[in-house]
Amino acid sequence: MRDTLFLLRLEHGNQSKLLGLIEDQLAAGDADRPMDPELLSLACEYFSDYPARCHHPKEDQVYKLLSKRDPESCASLRDLLAEHRQLGELTDAFAGAVRQLRGEPQAGSSNTRAVIRDFTDHYRRHMRDEEERFFRLAESRLSKDDWDTLDFAMFDRDDPLFDHAAEKRFSVLSQQIEMLADQRRARQSAFDAAYRLRGLSGIESFNELMISAAQPFRLARFSEGGYGLERDHELVFYVPECSAEQAAWCAYCYLCGNGRLGHVPG
Repeated sequence: MRDTLFLLRLEHGNQSKLLGLIEDQLAAGDADRPMDPELLSLACEYFSDYPARCHHPKEDQVYKLLSKRDPESCASLRDLLAEHRQLGELTDAFAGAVRQLRGEPQAGSSNTRAVIRDFTDHYRRHMRDEEERFFRLAESRLSKDDWDTLDFAMFDRDDPLFDHAAEKRFSVLSQQIEMLADQRRARQSAFDAAYRLRGLSGIESFNELMISAAQPFRLARFSEGGYGLERDHELVFYVPECSAEQAAWCAYCYLCGNGRLGHVPG
C-alpha cells in the first residue's frame, strides 16, 4: 500500500475510534445515564479543527492529481469533496449541542443526542464512501510516480502545505480523549458493580443475576453451614457462615476480583 493511502486510512481509523467514544456517550444518554461533557468537548475540539487543518488537505492533494489523470472518473467524486463543507456544518451543530450539555450536564435531552448522532452517522458514512469510492479509484488510477509525488508532499517536513505541529497536537489530544474515556468506563464499571451489589439480597437474587447474564455460576446454602459458589455443580468458592445477603456479596466480589464474571447487564 502507498504511504499516502496508508496514512489516510490510518487517520480514518483514528477518527472512527473517536466517533466510537462519542457513540458510547450517546448510549449512556439513551440509558438515562449522565453524559460526559468534558470528553465530548475534547472530541468536538478535535473534529472542529483536525479534519480541515490536517486531514482534508491530504485528500485534496490526491483528488487534484487524480482529476488530472482521470477527469471523467474523478467527476463522480465531487460530491464527496463537497461533503467536507456539510461535515463542517454538522460539526458546528455538534459543538452547539456540547455547549448546551455543558450548561446542563444532567440534561442530555433526546434533541441534543439527535444532533450528536446525526454528526456521527454522517461522518461514518462519509468515511465509508471515501474508502470504497475515492481511495479505491486513486489506488487503481494513479501511477507509481504519482504516488511518489504525493508521498514526498505528505512526508516532507519542510512542506508548508501541512501543519505538522498541529498533527502532533491533535495526536496528544486524541490520546487524552481515549484516556478520559477509559477513566470514565472504569468509574461506570465501579458504579454498576455497586448498583448490582445493592440489589443482591440473597441467594435467589444472586442466581437470578447469573441467569440474566448467561453465567454458569450458582450460589447454594450448605445444610451443614456456609455457602458454596458452584459452577456446573462443582465448588468454586466457599463462603463461611453469614447472612444470605453477605454470602451473595462475597460470591459476586469473588467473581469480579478474579475476572470470571464477564459482562453483566445493569
